Amino acid sequence: MIKRINLRFCIIHFLAAYCLCYSFFYLALIPYESVINCIEQGGKDTKYWEGCVSLEDISYFLIITNVMKLLGILTSLLISGFLSFKRRISWINSFLVFTSMYLLYYFDILGWQYARYIVAPLWLLDNFMVEKAMAALLLIALSMFLWFSPITNRFMAKATT
Repeated sequence: MIKRINLRFCIIHFLAAYCLCYSFFYLALIPYESVINCIEQGGKDTKYWEGCVSLEDISYFLIITNVMKLLGILTSLLISGFLSFKRRISWINSFLVFTSMYLLYYFDILGWQYARYIVAPLWLLDNFMVEKAMAALLLIALSMFLWFSPITNRFMAKATT
């Protein structure tokens, strides 16, 4: 028998999807170190950017980072859907998580500033690539913990009993 909507399931899976979404985002930042450094140094002065990077690089940077966030949301939908099927919980839970994540993504209110607090100690690393890779791995590990940990599984199971 399929169980009803589980609010605890939705909350845990939303947090896991958020972490996975931004882990994909951090992985997308790695090849664009020069673009990020140029924008940080130049600020809003677009004349400075012209000598630093091409407009093509900036447009690829903007497109790839947004596509990777969307890919993270879709991947989290697949994982959440698999887990809801495996635990015999209604698929509507996964759909609610996906819909809320996508709406926040679409209206650009996912809140990158909150993800930055999770990986704040990594700012001490001197190497850009290592910092972003470690941030991505930390967020992936956190999302996997939220999805597959016995602690969170017991927490979600309490709502259905």
